[in-house]
Amino acid sequence: MNNHSKISAVIITYNEADRIRKCLDSIRWVDEIIIVDSFSTDDTVKICQEYTSSIFTKKFEGFGTQKQYACAQASHPWILTIDADEMLSEPLIKKIKKIIQINDKQYNGYFIHRKIKFLGKVLNFTFGKEYVLRLFRKAHGDFNSLKLHEYVELEGHVGYLSEYMVHESFRDINHIIDKTNSYTSMHAENHPIKRCVISQAVIHSIFTFIRHYIFYAGILDGRQGFIMSASMAQGCFYKYLKGFYQHHPSK
Repeated sequence: MNNHSKISAVIITYNEADRIRKCLDSIRWVDEIIIVDSFSTDDTVKICQEYTSSIFTKKFEGFGTQKQYACAQASHPWILTIDADEMLSEPLIKKIKKIIQINDKQYNGYFIHRKIKFLGKVLNFTFGKEYVLRLFRKAHGDFNSLKLHEYVELEGHVGYLSEYMVHESFRDINHIIDKTNSYTSMHAENHPIKRCVISQAVIHSIFTFIRHYIFYAGILDGRQGFIMSASMAQGCFYKYLKGFYQHHPSK
């Protein structure tokens, strides 16, 4: 395989010992695996050492800058960025291999179809058709520096892959509550709201539930679809409240 057809997979980690093995197993085929760990206190690093020696440690200061650092360590032209709680399906692996071997100059990156797995079930409807830009040429793209909801900024044309990856974002109900609390706090820190009307927060949260459960047909995902839609609505509500009260504590 020539250098133009080589690919690096990059992952940032923190206490992912209970689920990162699935992720790493799905990317065994890549030419290089880069791990950037935020000083995990469990066996995350020990497990990663079974798959790669390219393991770095860096204090976590936000998702964007952490992933920028990880991509900077990659030595190959193609980068596949994947989270520790994600895994590639076999059809997606075959498709990516074909793309980098052909090395078509038409696209500098690809959006990948991502499905959420929640409480043991892959959700086919609740999030609609979610695509994330995860495969790109290093020379033409990099992550922005946003602390939350970071994304790859890419020069040139992008393609879309219908073959999907699985995102096992939440371990259980407690984890979704903890993660919602953490993410809404980070969002509020970077998106202050000058004036918060409770009715506005309520209306936006209700619409969030309707969008995921009705418009995206989350109802067809059964119990898991309802719980996830309700959790998204709750997160929207607290995002508004925290955006106001974290910056106006005396109101």
